[in-house]
Amino acid sequence: MELEGQITDIRFQSDETGYCVAGLLTDDGDITITGTMPALAAGESVRVQGELIFHPKYGEQFQVSGFSVITPSSKSAIYAYLASGVIDKIGPKLAENIVDLFGEDTLRVMKEEPERLLSVRGIGKKTLQIISASFEKQAESREIMLFLQSLGITPHLATKIYRAYGDRTRAVIRENPYRLTEDVIGIGFRKADEIARENAIGPDDPFRIKAGILYVLREAGQREGHSCLPEPVLLSRTREILGVSEELVLEQIFALRLQTELHWEDTDPPCCYARDFYEAERDAAHILARKALTRTDTLEVEPALMDGLGEEQKAGISLALSHPVSVLTGGPGTGKTTLLRAFLRILGEHKKSAYTCAPTGRAAKRLEESTGVPAATVHRLLGYNPSVFPPFEYDEENPLECDWIIIDESSMLDLFLLQRLLLAVKEETRLLFVGDADQLPSVGAGNVLQDLIESGVIPTHRLTKIYRQAEESNIVVNAHRMQKGESLRVNEPEKDFFFMETRSQEESVRLIETLLATRLPKAYGVGLPDMQVLAPVKKGTAGTIHLNERLQEILNPYTPAAGQTQSKGETLREGDRVIQMKNNYEIAVTLADGTQAQGVYNGDMGTIRRVFDGEITVVFDDGARCTYSKKEADDIALAYAITIHKSQGSEFPIVILPLHNGPPMLYTRNLLYTAITRARDLVILTGERRIMQQMIANTHTRVRFTGLATRLAAATEKGRRGIR
Repeated sequence: MELEGQITDIRFQSDETGYCVAGLLTDDGDITITGTMPALAAGESVRVQGELIFHPKYGEQFQVSGFSVITPSSKSAIYAYLASGVIDKIGPKLAENIVDLFGEDTLRVMKEEPERLLSVRGIGKKTLQIISASFEKQAESREIMLFLQSLGITPHLATKIYRAYGDRTRAVIRENPYRLTEDVIGIGFRKADEIARENAIGPDDPFRIKAGILYVLREAGQREGHSCLPEPVLLSRTREILGVSEELVLEQIFALRLQTELHWEDTDPPCCYARDFYEAERDAAHILARKALTRTDTLEVEPALMDGLGEEQKAGISLALSHPVSVLTGGPGTGKTTLLRAFLRILGEHKKSAYTCAPTGRAAKRLEESTGVPAATVHRLLGYNPSVFPPFEYDEENPLECDWIIIDESSMLDLFLLQRLLLAVKEETRLLFVGDADQLPSVGAGNVLQDLIESGVIPTHRLTKIYRQAEESNIVVNAHRMQKGESLRVNEPEKDFFFMETRSQEESVRLIETLLATRLPKAYGVGLPDMQVLAPVKKGTAGTIHLNERLQEILNPYTPAAGQTQSKGETLREGDRVIQMKNNYEIAVTLADGTQAQGVYNGDMGTIRRVFDGEITVVFDDGARCTYSKKEADDIALAYAITIHKSQGSEFPIVILPLHNGPPMLYTRNLLYTAITRARDLVILTGERRIMQQMIANTHTRVRFTGLATRLAAATEKGRRGIR
């Protein structure tokens, strides 16, 4: 749908995002328009594309997907434009004087013969200079925005690009549009490639091939967790994406090596890293190797502080107390939490200061509740603040002051977070990494916990004994049976693990609706945050997308009193369960204790408390609260059902998991193990028994190309030779 009219007033405008709410006078009357319309001013004539929507509080609005400014041609339109204040020094009275003198020729005079404005009453030489500079800047920015939109760039991204390059925008894009991928958040390789085609940049252009190589490496890290790629794999993927010869790709790999944008490792076969991935792995290996070679005193422990611990737990504490860096791993019910409580008591008795942390907010909250010691996310521990430079308060120049740092749920640590943490650790500070090595690896690049263990360098203690209280839980028992490839114990009286067989995905969905709406609340007295549906996949009848639509309809149906908005095809309304889909380091957050912070992180979950004028206020499960702008709200999604991958580091009282046909590469023992170990009190599986058995038997794990284990072992050996 398309509308034309004149902007009557600007009701809200964000200089940062370009988001605008304005009044538009059309031939059919006034209407409110909303959307990304940077530098829009009252009085301007515009043509907008989009759709009519109905806001529950503000009524009918026009949601803009594209817009262009129409040069005003009538005297009244020109007057309205100038009188709006968009040009410095021109207000309503001066606008009237100018238009009275030049009429419909006003804008041409201002552009081509600005000196004629001196004949207007109220304009002298100094005022003319200011008016001309402002008019020229306004015209230049408008032309650049139109140029960007002609390339198919959305107004929101056009605003970001113009902010990055200013009046150099056209020159940068015409010379090398692939620079956008490095300088502008939100522009990826594929979008830059589209822009390049619009600028007649050929498929064999060196800038294109270099950008394509780095794109493949970064995508491999972000989507598959690889920190590097073997050169043959990089060649194959790059050729497939770019449609160019192997020779051209090899030529630009070599060029990137010379520019130090790509690190080439002389292995068999050779491995290629994007520079920042290599630097992160190198820094982590060198710091850990240096720490592992440091001689430390063993803390003496009063026997009474170990009372009630098993021999495995005592051995784990002894190992950690006698090494500068160590790993503690074990499955559910093996006493990791009990060990950590005792370990922290021992440190307290010795007057040793300790920080406890975890990669996600939910994991940090669990750690704090289980140990009684304050815990933080790694980002908050490091004082991350994206609005300042450098963004981390604590780094190699300003390290954390403490004797110990304990990192729980270490399987979730990605390579870059590990690097930032290690750079902020003093040489004398000891480290204890805690986690379940059988969990899925991090969403981001790297396989940190597994690499630390496999390096053979970091002292590691594995807990295997299931303690008596845990033995009463079939959740714990089944997690360990699964790791041995044994069948699961289900539907035993007075137990906590059930399988409810269904003949189809639709039948599973109906069962899940009933469980969450009536059966579980009635039987266990639980509410929404206590019941979490996990699904292996997003798509399909029993995938998270469809489940969220159905569960929202049942558990939080529309009412006129509840505010709601649209985000990426989903309806989000007050009362909905939501999850943060990617890190947003810049958003302001009020923590549970009332202090201010910045950043919400991938996997944080909460409930929408308010929807107002496109903004969404969410209260997270750890008590933190933040308000999302309309654009920022694209990063949250419904969370009645989430994927198993998104549940990492979380614990829910009740987990419901539908199991139906899916890709064998995904439907693995590792995935099922991660899902059931997210539950504290109750697991309910629905679906087909054969799928459950197939997953238990499927021990396939996706290979992650990383070099941390090898690099760590090599750095340690080199250090040992140096010590000798």
